[in-house]
Amino acid sequence: MKYCKVYFFLLFWVSTACLNGQDTHFTNYHFTPLTVNPAYTGAFYGSYRVGGIYKDNYTLAKNANGYHTINVFADAPIIKGFRSTDWIGIGVETNQFSYTGSTKNDERNPEKYSFNWTNFKISGAYHFSLNKKQTRVLTLGVQMNMSSINFNDEGLKNLNNTRYSIATGLADPDMTRFLSSVTKQTTNSAQARANYRDFSTGLLFVDKTKSRELRFGFALEGITRPEYAGRDTSRANASVAPFRKPLGLHIHGEYEMILNKTTRIIPAVYYYSLGVANALNVNGRIKYLINPEKDVTLVGGAGLRNFRQAILLFGAEFGNYQLGGSFDFDLSESAIASGGFHGFEIGLIYKGLIHKKPKTTPIILCPRI
Repeated sequence: MKYCKVYFFLLFWVSTACLNGQDTHFTNYHFTPLTVNPAYTGAFYGSYRVGGIYKDNYTLAKNANGYHTINVFADAPIIKGFRSTDWIGIGVETNQFSYTGSTKNDERNPEKYSFNWTNFKISGAYHFSLNKKQTRVLTLGVQMNMSSINFNDEGLKNLNNTRYSIATGLADPDMTRFLSSVTKQTTNSAQARANYRDFSTGLLFVDKTKSRELRFGFALEGITRPEYAGRDTSRANASVAPFRKPLGLHIHGEYEMILNKTTRIIPAVYYYSLGVANALNVNGRIKYLINPEKDVTLVGGAGLRNFRQAILLFGAEFGNYQLGGSFDFDLSESAIASGGFHGFEIGLIYKGLIHKKPKTTPIILCPRI
């Protein structure tokens, strides 16, 4: 019970924070473990894990082309640690956030704009078991992120005139703050690029019993505060002022309660901030085992993000596969243009098992004479 009290206290504390959200992170973040915390690298039962998720937002909004995010990852526990109960995990991940279109403020001379943000990440984690049964584990994870940002200035001259204000009919504070956090406004340039290398670290604590499992952690990104500058590709030796990436913070936790042989309830929270942009995702899921023989489980849930979107979660688990999706519904002024439908996600994870063949010594039986 003490862990449960601590968890819900943290949930309340985070939910009372001042929220100026952003939409680049996934609603169904359970399918992007290495993005949430590098300490999740190799934190599962199995030989290897691969997965991916696709996010689509504002595609159905008026006069909007929508923006899209895709994430693919793979990780595995590779070797034992310094003790027989410890282990080391490694993983890789890549994701891309992009949009392109026109402001359509003037049909005769619309402002064309584009934005692409690509990341490639390599992570490692050391899992330190606090008991012999490996039911209580403390993990330290590290991650290197190589990023490339490519944008044209037309879409960033005035953030209130970007695709986000056109999609909603009003200025979208979520994306305005996000773009202000990751870019520096350029001047007199047609195209700008920025590349940088970033490092993240995180801690994860897992405590599991027969009736419940607690998972809680936090991570920091941008710990080296990398400096980067855009460059005008249309002019030689032209660049913009350097800009340091702000420090990012991730806090996450979930408490899985096993009610009986078929039903589990999982309340969860995920808070993320990057500079002036931050987001809070409070959600709860129910897992119901419908076919014990074939190991088929249905998953459903709901939640809120930034008190601006309602979240509907759904999915299924069968064998080594996890399939999940989500729908986001606007609760703010964004619903004017989106019709209430903010976006959707679809994700898939596969956990594989590699069984080693046992080494046997052949026995030669002498025939009877």
